[in-house]
Amino acid sequence: MNTNLTPKLGQSRGLFRVACLLLGLALAPFAFAQVVSSGLTGTVSEKGGKPVAGATVTATHVPTGTTYNATTRTDG
Repeated sequence: MNTNLTPKLGQSRGLFRVACLLLGLALAPFAFAQVVSSGLTGTVSEKGGKPVAGATVTATHVPTGTTYNATTRTDG
């Protein structure tokens, strides 16, 4: 009966490969993550420089045609 509990070299490499594979699969979604938000700031004003409250502003993402709407506050 063999009482040697030390794994053979080939078994250690196999366990290492499996551990690396599992770690890679667990981290894969983070490697391909993309930022999907952005911001746009500015002021809507009259020719004289007075801010326009309640103006509707529309921004269009040209590649997809998606539009985003906002309404200005009292400070334009």
